[in-house]
Amino acid sequence: MKKHLILMLCILIFGACEKSKDIFTSSSEKPVVVIGDDKYYQKDIIEFIYFELPDIDPSTLKDRDFKKQMINEFIKHKLLLMEAKKAKLTVDKKALKDIASKLTTNNAPKGIDKKYEKLMEEKLLAKKFFEDKIKSEIKISEEELKSYYEEFVKTRQSKVYYHIYQIINEDKHKIEEAYKLLKSGKSFEDVAKEYSTGPEAENGGDMGIVDIENFPPVFDMVKNMKPNELSKIVTSEYGYHIILLKETISSDKPSFEEIKDLLLDELIAEKKDQYLENYLKEKMKDVKVEINSDFDFAVDNSTTEQK
Repeated sequence: MKKHLILMLCILIFGACEKSKDIFTSSSEKPVVVIGDDKYYQKDIIEFIYFELPDIDPSTLKDRDFKKQMINEFIKHKLLLMEAKKAKLTVDKKALKDIASKLTTNNAPKGIDKKYEKLMEEKLLAKKFFEDKIKSEIKISEEELKSYYEEFVKTRQSKVYYHIYQIINEDKHKIEEAYKLLKSGKSFEDVAKEYSTGPEAENGGDMGIVDIENFPPVFDMVKNMKPNELSKIVTSEYGYHIILLKETISSDKPSFEEIKDLLLDELIAEKKDQYLENYLKEKMKDVKVEINSDFDFAVDNSTTEQK
């Protein structure tokens, strides 16, 4: 759920630009991070943090553990980007502009801020490289999936889970357009890909099987919805939502065939995270990574080398 919230906050990115201006002016002359021959300064790190967490409280930047986590995320991102460039991958400029336009809110500055457009391009490149890399690497057998299923039903007993889809957008006009299309019979997946600014948009709005108790209050409505029922437009601090309840999975043991495809998606996601972690650790053995001690926080020695 934490990942969903972080990604949902990205729709506020342009609103965070103004708030971060004062912090951007405090960059150091010395590089904070050196990766191979590339040097990155405090300004680069903070811009990356605001791109990932646009609604962050600036005081959080003083937290030692938080800075440790974010500097490692920055290094991993840059290492993956280096590999994408070595592979000579490119990004569809039209797709980039489409994503940028979805991120734009009513509070956004006129035009697309180039530094954030560049960060979006980097993210797309890194994602494209990684997705291509894992195609032949992640294999899941039927036996492994059944074992995962057994663990699933053990840990999810005495609860009700919901398979939900959503379309989210900060623009009221756009969400109303989306709702009209849905009521006219257009598929939820197609409308979500076109109108939603949420991280699950590329999957047709599919948020998977979730525990509503761990989600924001706006999702509580699904408890009173029927399978395949579409909600009305509802508002939250994140924007305007349209929610579709695909199915309800009760705590009584669902059959393997009933949730096989959904569990496969969940297991693949877990394996992707683990593969990425291991892959980047191997790359760090070949690339010199240094952290300037003046940045005043410790870095995990298993993944980076602090100077």
